[in-house]
Amino acid sequence: MRRLWGVLVILAVVGGIVASHVYFMGKKPIVSVVMSTYNRADRVGRAIESVLNQTFKNFEFIIINDGSTDNTSAVLKEFKKKDHRIVLVENKENKGLIYSLNRGLDLARGKYIARIDDDDEMLPKRLEKQVAYMDETTDAAVLCTGYYAFYERENSQGQKIRLRGRVGCPAPPDQVYINLHFANGLSHPTSMLRKSFLDDKKLMYNQSYKSAEDYKLWSDVVRRGGKIYCLQEPLTEYTRAGDNPFSFYRNMGIGSRQVRIDMLSDFFDNPEEIVRYPKCDILRQLVDKNKDKKILNQTRLEDEAERSCPKSDLDAWRVKHPFWQDYLILSQDKKSIYRFDGRDKARVISFEGNELVLKWENWGQETFVCDRQKKECSVKKEK
Repeated sequence: MRRLWGVLVILAVVGGIVASHVYFMGKKPIVSVVMSTYNRADRVGRAIESVLNQTFKNFEFIIINDGSTDNTSAVLKEFKKKDHRIVLVENKENKGLIYSLNRGLDLARGKYIARIDDDDEMLPKRLEKQVAYMDETTDAAVLCTGYYAFYERENSQGQKIRLRGRVGCPAPPDQVYINLHFANGLSHPTSMLRKSFLDDKKLMYNQSYKSAEDYKLWSDVVRRGGKIYCLQEPLTEYTRAGDNPFSFYRNMGIGSRQVRIDMLSDFFDNPEEIVRYPKCDILRQLVDKNKDKKILNQTRLEDEAERSCPKSDLDAWRVKHPFWQDYLILSQDKKSIYRFDGRDKARVISFEGNELVLKWENWGQETFVCDRQKKECSVKKEK
């Protein structure tokens, strides 16, 4: 009889545990954390622990193992054994970040989706603070935050040292919208997205914008009426990747340029040509176009143009360069010059007739052909 009672007690306890587990798994979490990983067995553990140690507990953690060939799968399975909030998804082969993130979006059950990369770490109160802000700011489609950026530099002895810098983010939403016409400026792994907005607008990451998928998504959000807010407080530790192949940065450049063209098409019939202009020139035209379009905040747009254009008392020369568009500001003594937007400096070797020869501080010598009447220059083509 005692044995029977013992068995019944054990069954009751086990049944209670199973029932509570089933109940929790059936209950929708507030947040779905989405992370894709590929061959990061040596780093991914830190990212996972930073999520599991959040002060905000009501979340699911969707991890997509994108066909890793190292020990990543074993590491992930060990973590899943320890925490039932982890939802582990295995791609049979490497499908790429965009495919994997979209798979995560499809699976997400939370009201909010929080992003993190496999080599970054959330600070303990990140989810708590972002959820509170999103709950209060009901028109926020996306909320990004500041972050701590880690990167390596060599000291005077040739030794690699790890440095940390604090980085903020643009605000308010009207300013974010303007900024996105020129650059991304938002940190993807700090973001929290409102799932209902993505679903209503049928938004996902776009496969055609490799290495710029987040920039494309942000542009889609604002162009569909969504607002992107920013918390300046650093809530993520972000590692600047140093092991990406050249193709990653090439794709980023191509994708980012296309995003800018997409956004400028809301104002111009020839955005492919307009995108080649210096930021100042684009802003001046946007100021005029927006008076009728009324897409952007006119006051902020005019303020941005004021900040981004050379003052009338500066000797400014508009430049068309194969890799950038800007104004060159010539010093009063005509001996030095700098890029107005980029701030790169150069020494003037000579400026005679229509030919300007510069020696840049950070790279070699360049020769420009200039129209002195229009105050415009372009790089001299080699014969």
